[in-house]
Amino acid sequence: MTVPDERSRALVYTRAFLKDLLNPAITPRVPQDVRDTARWLLRHYPEPSTVDHAHNLCPQLFGPLPEHMPPLSYAPRPKKGAKK
Repeated sequence: MTVPDERSRALVYTRAFLKDLLNPAITPRVPQDVRDTARWLLRHYPEPSTVDHAHNLCPQLFGPLPEHMPPLSYAPRPKKGAKK
């Protein structure tokens, strides 16, 4: 079962992940059609301020914003020495 904090965290971190998919400097091997889909999804994806507002209106469904917001680049990095 998803608790309110997990729901809010998933929304905020998913937004950061989708934004990373748009940036070829961060995710260089992502196909253009995936970037286009990420761009399309982000058009109406909630901003962190909207998630915070949802928490204030309906705390039983949405938790507060995460204490540690995702970094600007949230894409996983290959481990040193890993084959590309």
